[in-house]
Amino acid sequence: MSMSWIRTLAAAAGAGLAAAAGPAAASCLENVNLSGPPADVDYNPFQAAMEMSSPFTLVAERRRAGQNQPRVVSVDLQFLPEGSPYAGSGINTYDLASGGVSVLSPTGMPFGGGSWVTIDFNNNQPTSSMPIRLVVPARQDAVAGFHEGRFGLAWRCTLSNGQSEEGQSADFLRTTIDVANRVRAVAVGGGTAGTLMVNPATQEATGGLAIRSTGPFTIAASSPTGFEMRLNNAGGASVPDDQRARYRLKVAGTVLSQPGASLSCARTGLAGANLNVRTELRDDPKALRAGNYMDVVTVEVTPQAFASGPGSC
Repeated sequence: MSMSWIRTLAAAAGAGLAAAAGPAAASCLENVNLSGPPADVDYNPFQAAMEMSSPFTLVAERRRAGQNQPRVVSVDLQFLPEGSPYAGSGINTYDLASGGVSVLSPTGMPFGGGSWVTIDFNNNQPTSSMPIRLVVPARQDAVAGFHEGRFGLAWRCTLSNGQSEEGQSADFLRTTIDVANRVRAVAVGGGTAGTLMVNPATQEATGGLAIRSTGPFTIAASSPTGFEMRLNNAGGASVPDDQRARYRLKVAGTVLSQPGASLSCARTGLAGANLNVRTELRDDPKALRAGNYMDVVTVEVTPQAFASGPGSC
């Protein structure tokens, strides 16, 4: 006897990334701010490529030259996480998971991590600007939901007299990352293509579901025959009793072959978890006509919008 089962996936809505900042008072700079609307980006941890926002603009206004006051020639900038001490070489990420969120210049060079990004006030212009982006690295093992990061801005000005001045502004840039609840599932063990073969001696079949998820999820199952394996996979309602074998379907020990049954599970992360799948015959195979008995079961794994508890698997 064998049972083939198929999994289908449903995913929650996408994710967003937003940036907001106000003017920042400066020493060698009159003002530094961000312009443009908040940048949005969908973040799916299963994506192979990093997620990048559309550009927004950083605008720096140099200090106006006055009596005995040297002119600002250029400014080196770094973004660093809120609360990080400025020591001349900040870092440009905050902890989303094992990686973080970066702020990139137009050339793709990150602000921070020991690297400064320079903007020049060419021809003695009062302001200088550049487009920048927010970037989330690929395959971060992030928990579904909202994550907030706050970046300070550090600067190092080169003056016309050859000297330099430094300063920083706290809480300069805020980002909100809405990590999408995503799930991936695949049949493992049992047989080829998710086929579970019933052992006549034990009257059972075992296999598994390998599941990776960024948040909690539910598992449900359905069968067109009402969880009966039928001789030669026969359809219809008029199949004789000696040509159909009723069975139970269990996932992680929970019976899903009952009407309305489902299983709530906690987040597995990108490392994933293997859940045991088992079928148990309810009818004595000795009373059945000889032949091959089959059923096709659909197992649906669906992300939950909110976690109602730790889950039972």
